[in-house]
Amino acid sequence: MQIIPEEEKKYTPAPEETVAGTMKGLLSSGSSYLEAAKTRGTQFAAQRGLLNTSMAAGASEAEAIKSALPIAQQDAGYMQQRGLATQGGEIQTGLYRTQGEISGGLLAQEGEQARRLSTQESEQTLGRETALTAQKGTIQSQLAEQEAKDRAALSAQESTQEITLENIQQDGANYRLGLENDVKTKLAEMELSSQEKTSVGNAMTELGNLFTEQLANIQRDPNVTAVNKTAAIKTLQAAYQSNLASLASIYSIIISWQTVA
Repeated sequence: MQIIPEEEKKYTPAPEETVAGTMKGLLSSGSSYLEAAKTRGTQFAAQRGLLNTSMAAGASEAEAIKSALPIAQQDAGYMQQRGLATQGGEIQTGLYRTQGEISGGLLAQEGEQARRLSTQESEQTLGRETALTAQKGTIQSQLAEQEAKDRAALSAQESTQEITLENIQQDGANYRLGLENDVKTKLAEMELSSQEKTSVGNAMTELGNLFTEQLANIQRDPNVTAVNKTAAIKTLQAAYQSNLASLASIYSIIISWQTVA
C-alpha cells in the first residue's frame, strides 16, 4: 500500500509561480518586455524634458517595474492555482489508489480468513466423522465379540443341560429297572396265576411310566434350582419305591430290595 509522504502533501510553488520569479523573468536583460518598457520610459522622459541619460534610464526602469508588477501578480496567481490544482489532483488520485489498495487488502484478508475457516471446519467435520466411524466400528466389533461369547456360553450351557438331563434320565431308568427287577424276581418265586402276574406287571409298568414322566418334568423346570431338583428326585424315587411295595403287598409279596438301596 502506497502512503503519500507529508512533505508531498505540502505545496511548494515553482519560481515562475511567485511574483518575484515572474518579475525576474519579465525584467531580465534582453527581454522583449523590458525593451518595450524602456522605450516607453524614454518617450515619457522626453515628453517631460528629461534629456539627461541617467534620468531617462531611471525613468525607463521605473516604468518597466511599475508595468511589470500587475502582470507578474496575475501570472503568478494563475500559475499557483494551476499548480495547486495539479497537486490536489495527484493527491486525490493517490488517496483513491490508497483506498483501493486498502479495500483490496481487506477483501483479500477476509477471503483468506473465510478460506481458512472453511478449511478448518472441513477438517474438524472430517475428524469427527472419522472418529465416529472408528467408534461405531469398535462398538460393532465389541457387540459381535460379546454375541459370539454369549452364543458359545449358551451352547455350552445347553450342552451341559442336555448331558445332565440324559444322565438324570439314565439314572432314573436304571433306578426304575433295578426296582422292577427286584419285584419281578420276587414275583417269579410266588405261586400266582397268569392273570395275577399280568395284572401286577401292568400296574408296575404304569407306576414306572409315571415315575419317568415326573422325573423329566422336574429336570426341565427352569424355576427349580439344582439343589431342589436333587431333593425332589430323591423324594420321587422314595415315592416310587413305596408305590411298588404297596403294589406287591396286595398280593402278599414281601420284597427285599437288593438292586437299589
